[in-house]
Amino acid sequence: MTSRILWKVNNQSMATSAPTYTLDAGVVFCSRGGRVTCVDAVSGDVRWQFQGDSPIECSPVVHPNGSILVGDYSGCIRVFSSEGILLWSLQIQRPIMTSGCIDDAGNFWIGDDGGWLHQLRSDGQRMYRIRLTDLVTSSPLYHNKNVYLADEALRGTNGTVTPLTVESGVSPMAVGLDGTVIVGSWDGVIRAIRTGSIQWTAELNGQIYGGCSVDEFGNIYVGTRRGEMVALTSNGKQIWSRTFKDGVYGTPALSKDGLCFVGCNDRYLYALDRRSGELIWKERCGRELRSSPLLCPDGTVVVSCWDYTTYAFRGDGGGHIQKSWSQFQGNPYRQGSSLLL
Repeated sequence: MTSRILWKVNNQSMATSAPTYTLDAGVVFCSRGGRVTCVDAVSGDVRWQFQGDSPIECSPVVHPNGSILVGDYSGCIRVFSSEGILLWSLQIQRPIMTSGCIDDAGNFWIGDDGGWLHQLRSDGQRMYRIRLTDLVTSSPLYHNKNVYLADEALRGTNGTVTPLTVESGVSPMAVGLDGTVIVGSWDGVIRAIRTGSIQWTAELNGQIYGGCSVDEFGNIYVGTRRGEMVALTSNGKQIWSRTFKDGVYGTPALSKDGLCFVGCNDRYLYALDRRSGELIWKERCGRELRSSPLLCPDGTVVVSCWDYTTYAFRGDGGGHIQKSWSQFQGNPYRQGSSLLL
């Protein structure tokens, strides 16, 4: 069988965060060795690299002006131009383990492991910070003029607190077509919240580490640590499930042509039919896949692997679904905002 690999790039250390698409048709990704790499999305040729001295676990965030924000374990936030020029940096003293989001005014929001949520202007000026929790373990989400974080509760900058679970771990959040905030947790339950109230719950077989994705019909797709991949209706009823040999730790990516791409701990990237869960194709990588796949506008699927390599595959599923939460942090630019889809 002909390989679907279009290109691959060695990161010189392990990469677990999701790659991000740039406004000038590049792909930018990070590694635990502190390296930021930007390549051409078509050829895989390296455009620029930055070598920091602290591990990076979060995915880059691309601003509507094209600049790229990355945070690291030392608490340093750096913003690069699309050409790789360091525009500004800011030290917030606490490790950054999750990606950021962007509000409708173009401000960055990013959390640290002290529980502080920081609002930064696109030129690097710190505008505001608020302590919502003890430890930020899930990337923030901007929705309905508020920024949300999730731990044992869903907490908003508007002061709302919606209890979720006694478990400390939650997955990245998503926004449904009806405006509900959808979040899974380590207790194996998906919850949909609107205006501070839980609208419905769905219990899955296994802890939920990766986030949910939502298609153009409001259907929800999510995987579990036990290797179950599930599709749900917009009100939490199961459509189909499929079980892999190992766990799913990332957020699936949904194409406009009806495919669901998911990386698995069994070393395979899978392409499934969104309607039935039927396997369309699979490609083996060198080691475990724990990052969320990036679905580029031309249909290319990019994923980082524990074998120190980032791979690009021919996806044949078209680009991401417009106006829906189709992959990690909503879109290929990882902006985490329901207004920027």
